[in-house]
Amino acid sequence: MSEITSTRLQIQAAAQTILSRYDQHMSGSNPPDADGEFFTIVSAIAFAGEARAQSPDKYTGEAAAFRALMLALIDIKHPDLDYLRADPSAGVAARAEGGGA
Repeated sequence: MSEITSTRLQIQAAAQTILSRYDQHMSGSNPPDADGEFFTIVSAIAFAGEARAQSPDKYTGEAAAFRALMLALIDIKHPDLDYLRADPSAGVAARAEGGGA
């Protein structure tokens, strides 16, 4: 199996897990610790949508949306996401306090 095929299978497995957790949350049957994961996923999608909306055209928008989605899934408080927040200073404050943004 090539590295690309392996990576694709890992991404598909992660996507299946995310979708499953999303479906569980929306049905009200999610495990108690899943709310934090759900918040991160929904927030990452919102950042991606905002990045796309702020882009001047389709092609830069797609790239910006992808980057925002990946950054938010990795670290929801990442400074590169601050421009997408309703209040950019919220990210700075969250990083200073160690809380969510």
